Amino acid sequence: MEYFDRFIPPKGFKFAGVESGIKSKGKDLGLIYSEMPAKSAAVYTTNKMAAAPIKVSIEHQMASMPQAIIVNSGNANSATGKKGLADAYKMASVTAKKLGIEEKSVMVASTGIIGEKLPIAKIEPAINEAVHSLGVNKGYEVAEAIMTTDTVPKEASVQFEIDNQLITVSGIAKGSGMIAPDMHVPQEMPTAVPAGRQATMLAFIVTDLRANRKLLRKVIERAANLTFNSITVDGDTSTNDMCVLLANGTAGNHKVSIDDKNEELVYKAVLKVCSALAKKIVKDAEGATKFITVKVKGAQTEEDAKAIAKSIANSLLIKTAFFGQDANWGRIVAAIGYSGVDIDPLKLGLSLGEIELVKNGLPVKFASKELKEYMKRDELKMTIDLKLKKAETTVWTADLSYDYVKINAEYHT
Repeated sequence: MEYFDRFIPPKGFKFAGVESGIKSKGKDLGLIYSEMPAKSAAVYTTNKMAAAPIKVSIEHQMASMPQAIIVNSGNANSATGKKGLADAYKMASVTAKKLGIEEKSVMVASTGIIGEKLPIAKIEPAINEAVHSLGVNKGYEVAEAIMTTDTVPKEASVQFEIDNQLITVSGIAKGSGMIAPDMHVPQEMPTAVPAGRQATMLAFIVTDLRANRKLLRKVIERAANLTFNSITVDGDTSTNDMCVLLANGTAGNHKVSIDDKNEELVYKAVLKVCSALAKKIVKDAEGATKFITVKVKGAQTEEDAKAIAKSIANSLLIKTAFFGQDANWGRIVAAIGYSGVDIDPLKLGLSLGEIELVKNGLPVKFASKELKEYMKRDELKMTIDLKLKKAETTVWTADLSYDYVKINAEYHT
């Protein structure tokens, strides 16, 4: 398996990114198109106030074999009522008509300012332009078109072989603020939308792999839980988060199903792409200066481990301390304590990098100069050992700087 830090187009897919005028400048409308219907799986925000395009995409993805994804940035089409829902359906219908495919085979995504009506009059002609601009080597255009407060496009690809056939799994993502995804396969349709601020996490993963839908669902659920659902910038879960996996089967391999000998290979490929994209989101977090890995081990369950890791990763006191290069371990211990997870304080261990700070619940002597130098690094890792059982998890987060406050104080909502 080989990883690439760029987008490599899988066979049978085309892409386009154009300017519709939603944003004052730059691309803001992206189109992903498969030349044939694709098997799909997706996870969506569990925010009870999910946006209009989420409802449309869930309906279409569950009822059909998607062939296209139309996505805009600059406007979330959230808190827009019945008109917003009608506009989301309109985006799908116009795209379908221009491509000559069924309306239900088009998924819709939006990201941007919440609470403003979608300028559908600008989007309709831009969809026509996008269709006519479709090209094999234009995945980067979609990556650019979905950016909001992002400073860089986010792309990743993996290639491997099954049956001597080259398989490509490639993804793009966006996200910088309002990042604390909690995405799952929907159990019911969302019914409402909220008013609020800007931003979202979106990820689109495409592959020419031939596989059945049950396998894709299993793979994306596992991968998203360990990656996108394990990042947080500010603890805010968006109304528009979604991660879609499309597999059009053009690679020529046998159909991979659950329990196939290649199941784990496929999972590792998707996991690698999701992991790379998730880390890029955190590294591009609004105003961030540090990428922080929080590992919790020795927990009774994975759920306990993640609850503690998220408690630490979302703590404003910890995030600001790390921005100030201050290893204030007392704040970390406090966050562990209020996580709601049962622990044994007399077993607790805590390290920053290779420097042990707490053992059996008590501080230990450490080289303060070495720790001070460590805290200057751009990438930091803390390890919490509960010493109860063997469950563990890892969460990625960022520090909180003056610039984060500036960006969100000045950004129009």
